[in-house]
Amino acid sequence: GDQVLGNVFAEFKPIKQLKFHSDIGMDYVWFKFRSFTPDYVFHPSATNLTNDIVQGFGFSQSYQLENYLNYTASLNEHDFDVLVGTSYRHTLGEQAGGSSQFIPQEVQFNENFQILDAGQDTIDLAYGSINVEYKSISYYARLLYDFQDKYLFSATVRRDGSSNFGSENRFGIFPSFSA
Repeated sequence: GDQVLGNVFAEFKPIKQLKFHSDIGMDYVWFKFRSFTPDYVFHPSATNLTNDIVQGFGFSQSYQLENYLNYTASLNEHDFDVLVGTSYRHTLGEQAGGSSQFIPQEVQFNENFQILDAGQDTIDLAYGSINVEYKSISYYARLLYDFQDKYLFSATVRRDGSSNFGSENRFGIFPSFSA
């Protein structure tokens, strides 16, 4: 298989205490596979009475976009760090394949015959998926507070959504606090 993986980001500070960060990443994968299992009898409980071939191909592509603002400030003995952002991920994939059995004994170890069409079974088992698509999005915020480098407080909240969940439960809110 082949894979192309990349990430690019930009960051700038419109004012001294405020930073904007944006990045985009992508991951593209193309693959194919072939597996052959000969017929064998090692033991009554370790047998494969038919030789088998499994073959397939597919691809997957995904990208992620992340943006956030980070503001930091100090006032006397008080330090603040506030972050807000969003993250989006989109994945799309497709694959197909099949399996076959009973490749003729005289050619079963010849790689040119280890293909689906070489099997003599009357039913080829095929599978496939097309346009398998997943999307997720997150919105998040975080507050860090520090008093005299001694007392710390942290609060985070996320709102995450995913197309993997049913339409009634597509989003969830996840808060956390610590002191």
